[in-house]
Amino acid sequence: TDKMSKRWGTGTVVIPALKEVDEIMRKVPQGRVITINEIRAKLARKHGATIGCPITTGIFAWIAANAAGDGYRDRETEEKRRVKSYSFTRYFSKPFTFGGFLPLPGSIMCPSSWQCPAWEEDKAKQQVADSDLVLSIGGDGTMLHAAHISAPANVPILGINLGRLGFITELNADEAASKLPSLLKGAGWVEERAMLEARLGDKGFYALNDVVVRSTAVRLVNIKAEIDSEMLATYRADGVIIATATGSTGYSLAAGGPILHPQSKEIIL
Repeated sequence: TDKMSKRWGTGTVVIPALKEVDEIMRKVPQGRVITINEIRAKLARKHGATIGCPITTGIFAWIAANAAGDGYRDRETEEKRRVKSYSFTRYFSKPFTFGGFLPLPGSIMCPSSWQCPAWEEDKAKQQVADSDLVLSIGGDGTMLHAAHISAPANVPILGINLGRLGFITELNADEAASKLPSLLKGAGWVEERAMLEARLGDKGFYALNDVVVRSTAVRLVNIKAEIDSEMLATYRADGVIIATATGSTGYSLAAGGPILHPQSKEIIL
C-alpha cells in the first residue's frame, strides 16, 4: 500500500481496494489458505459487482509483479498443478490474460472488456472475433497463447509483461497505467509478424515462434524436407525446428540457428 500510495497517490481507486484486500487477509485464521475466488467473492458481495468483472483486476496484476512469499497460496491451483508450493506471485500472473483490462488510476474497468485465462483458448475464441484488441497480461508464453487465438481472427495483441524476460511483450506492468490510455487512442502502431501454419492429419494450428517435429521417444528419426513438393534435404536427427523470425531468438537460437530481423518473412529450418 505504501509503495502504491507514493506512485499514484492515496486518492485513487487503487489504494482503497488494496486496503480492502489487506483487511480480508488479516481476518484469515493462521494456517488457513484463502483462495483468489474467495477474495473476489467477498469484494463482489460488498460492492454489488459480479465475480467475472472484479474491481480489483489492477490490484492483483500489481501484486503479481511485486508481492512475494508463499503465505498467500491458492490451494485449488496447488492441487491442479500437483506441486507442494505454488506462490501468490506466480498464480496471479495468469487469470487476466486475453483482454483483462487494467483499471487505470481514477477510472473504472472498461465495460466492454472480457477476461479469460491463458489455458482456456477455446473459451477465448468465442470472444476474440468481436474484439478490437487483445491484452496479453503475463509473459512470453502468454503471448504465444494469445497468438494462437488472435491470428486467425486478425486481431492485434498488446503484451503487458508480468513474467521474467518479456522479450516479445511491449509494456512492463509499471508502464501500463501511464501508457495504455494513449495507445488505446491510436498513438501506437501495429507491427506485423510472420507466423507458421502446421497441419498433422486433419488437425491444424498456428505458431508465432516455431514448430518442432520430433519422435516421442529419445532416438534418431529420418526426416524428408520439401518446399512446394520439391525435395530440399533429408535429415537423420532427433528432430527438426521450423522457426519464424520472432522465434529465431528462442529454441532455434539454442540449437545454433541465426537471429533474424523481427519483421523478416524468412523461415529457419
